[in-house]
Amino acid sequence: IHIRSRMKLTEPNVSFTAAQRNDYRGFCSRSRRSRCVEKVIQCSSDDIVSDTEKISVPSSMDELLRDACLSLRSAISAGKTRHLVTLLIPGLNYVTENSAPYNEGLLFDVAYHLATYLSQNVTSSEITLMFASAGTASSAAQRYRTQGNLNDNSSVSISVAKPKELANQTPQNAEFRVYIVVAPKNMRGDAVIRDVEKLVEKDPHASWVLLNPELDNASDTPALGIREIERRREFLNVFEDSFYFRALYRIRRPSLIAEETGILIHRFNQNWTLYAVSSSPSESNQNSIQVAPNYILTGEFPMKPTKQQISDGVQEARAQTSLPMNTQSTSFDTQFLKVITASLLFSALTFYLLRITNT
Repeated sequence: IHIRSRMKLTEPNVSFTAAQRNDYRGFCSRSRRSRCVEKVIQCSSDDIVSDTEKISVPSSMDELLRDACLSLRSAISAGKTRHLVTLLIPGLNYVTENSAPYNEGLLFDVAYHLATYLSQNVTSSEITLMFASAGTASSAAQRYRTQGNLNDNSSVSISVAKPKELANQTPQNAEFRVYIVVAPKNMRGDAVIRDVEKLVEKDPHASWVLLNPELDNASDTPALGIREIERRREFLNVFEDSFYFRALYRIRRPSLIAEETGILIHRFNQNWTLYAVSSSPSESNQNSIQVAPNYILTGEFPMKPTKQQISDGVQEARAQTSLPMNTQSTSFDTQFLKVITASLLFSALTFYLLRITNT
């Protein structure tokens, strides 16, 4: 199934080094799509545009970032000022951390590519990357300097996502101001959402982007009143999804290996699109995420689908294509249940014998 892209904006200049592609190899297919991935990496910008228009699901990190950049820039051009950009892929998703450890370097690179693309073709721009802590901001700045991306002439600046840090900066005179808050997450005893609210109040006319946020489930919610909870919810509802990409997985037991089942994509001014894996994984690697080679369109939704809608859509697609669940995974589950049952019976028998002995 091919969906032609309707984006007409300038293509972002996004490229990754060979070392970075090795780090993110888990996202790319190792089977039928591998030829397309290599072609995208090697060919020119014009060729990439034509190839990207022919596919519906990004097959590499380069294509994924191009989609995110184009969608975000399109939302900003449409006059939107509050944006959510979500990329839940191996390395940026805590759910698959057992198979693909969380990669902070990948997060830094994604944020920087978004920032540099937004600063292109703009005469007066100020793009600020804001991180949750001073240590994280320092690590990101060091990475950018090592890669040669950050210098005195760069239009991208690094800051800490704290109201006092923004207040200490010189007044912004640029006509195009964008703040990208990178992975804001509420921690116990540190509700980052309050800092984000105060930051937005400091410069309400600028564009604010939350990259991979985790602010909806506050750890201090039980200690808050109903009014405070509603106020925070109203603040988060102001932000709209400008781009969303989430790889869907099921966890195999007892190995706890993540097996890909589908993709959920949303681009600005388009429906939410759900794709399901149309064939079983071509590789069986016990130490990495299994990536399926092909997808089929399951459904489109005007609003973000619920977990139940996603689950039903994936299961329906597998049933229509007569795709059985992975037999190896099923055998693992059965074996795991047998082991648990045997352990419980052994414990009960031991406890019973001990009681008889004591009596």
